[in-house]
Amino acid sequence: MSILKEIKALVNEIPLGVRDDWEQYFMSKAYIASLRSTCGSRRVGAVIVNSLEKDKRNILSTGYNGYPSGQPHCVDGGCPRFEAKKQGLIKSGEYLDEYPCDAFHAEANAMFQMQRRGISTENSVLFSTTFPCRQCAEKINGAGIKTVYYAEGYPDEVAKSYLERYGINVIHVQE
Repeated sequence: MSILKEIKALVNEIPLGVRDDWEQYFMSKAYIASLRSTCGSRRVGAVIVNSLEKDKRNILSTGYNGYPSGQPHCVDGGCPRFEAKKQGLIKSGEYLDEYPCDAFHAEANAMFQMQRRGISTENSVLFSTTFPCRQCAEKINGAGIKTVYYAEGYPDEVAKSYLERYGINVIHVQE
């Protein structure tokens, strides 16, 4: 299966002149990034843009959840947590310390890419296919990101209240 072929076919089905607004456009890019994920539990993609103001809408970075470069991928047996889930030993959210996941989350991966290239995250805008977890919420705040757009929910009320407490705008992108 060729992802490129599938995307091309989808694009050819959409009539000319049909365009998403900027929020949906960048969220679509985040979903494209999620296709690189090797996580056995959830595909997540993220895109960081400098602004949504006219003439300043530039993608600064993309990220997806997966193991650090050079490490075995989750789906190839690199994740003790995914293996334990497959065997029915744990459920999502259980035994986080006993069965850790060492993968980078998409949001963190996108921020790390910017850091490696010396690009500031200050006042940027993050698009994530899934609502950020608590650890990513802390990184988002520390990075100076001011707005987070998400498409799919995630059951982490602590992360939501954390982002709100620090004045980070959280916006759900509707389909």
